[in-house]
Amino acid sequence: MIRVSPLEKALGTARAAPFVSSSRTLLLLLPYLLSIGLGCSTPAESDPKDTVPSDHDVSYDGALHKPGGDDPYAPAAWCADPRCHHVDLEGGWSLIGPTHDALEHDFAPSCYQCHGVLWQTRYPDAIHVLTPTSGDVWRHGTSRAVEWWGPLTDSVQVSLYRGSRRLEVLRNGSFSGGVIRIEEVSPSWGSGDGFWVQVKDSENRVGIGATFQICAAHRPSILLPDASTVLAWGDELLVTWDCAAGVVIDLFVLREGNRVGVLRMSAGNTGSLIRLVPDLWGTGDQYQVELVDGEGNHALSESFRIAATSR
Repeated sequence: MIRVSPLEKALGTARAAPFVSSSRTLLLLLPYLLSIGLGCSTPAESDPKDTVPSDHDVSYDGALHKPGGDDPYAPAAWCADPRCHHVDLEGGWSLIGPTHDALEHDFAPSCYQCHGVLWQTRYPDAIHVLTPTSGDVWRHGTSRAVEWWGPLTDSVQVSLYRGSRRLEVLRNGSFSGGVIRIEEVSPSWGSGDGFWVQVKDSENRVGIGATFQICAAHRPSILLPDASTVLAWGDELLVTWDCAAGVVIDLFVLREGNRVGVLRMSAGNTGSLIRLVPDLWGTGDQYQVELVDGEGNHALSESFRIAATSR
């Protein structure tokens, strides 16, 4: 296998980009060439980044990248996601957290600080609503975000629907880079299933999001197991819950307040899960299920019993 150096990759990418003329190639590569000798010395590149996403596990000269980052517009990396380095790859306000749309006050750095202008900005032909996604749950009083990926446009209108009825225009104005922040999920929107978001631009192109749920409760709750639940090793433990925020949740088994097992990490927020009871959990009366939702809220079930043999 022929090994290609990072500089050769950069030169190849620059030559392939139609907007880069041969006379400008050396100038455009100057930041990259300097980075080889000096490293990335700007504050955004040298400061510790405690919130670098876990999938950024490829190190180039000490800077963590996502696999496939050689083409930031390809699906494998998609660095141009408006939640990350933005469509122009110049960075900005980023949504980095335990769920896809968790709101953290973090800024993704510009890809051009070290690499130079190696890529031409590319926009899709249609609008794709990224979040909220199917299975997502918004909760009254919380702050959420709507994100989309679409063509460059002068203005957008973002609207919230339930069924066929429009509840509210969330934004109507200048293009906001594919992300808007909702400061508070309003109780006036109601609660339940069947909510969805529409994004419409100045060219009348429309993107339709997946349906999601809005919940009125301020915290998640576990419905089952409850105080009447008695299980034996090998039985099915049914866990049901309500009003957990986000797309995924974590579920644990506790005995006398201490975690003794993992039911599922990053489980889909579907409202229910079934797991066989292993003998590793032991026996006793003081068992509970703990839920941690996408916003970091915790919920505990009522105490239930596990016996060694069938009831």
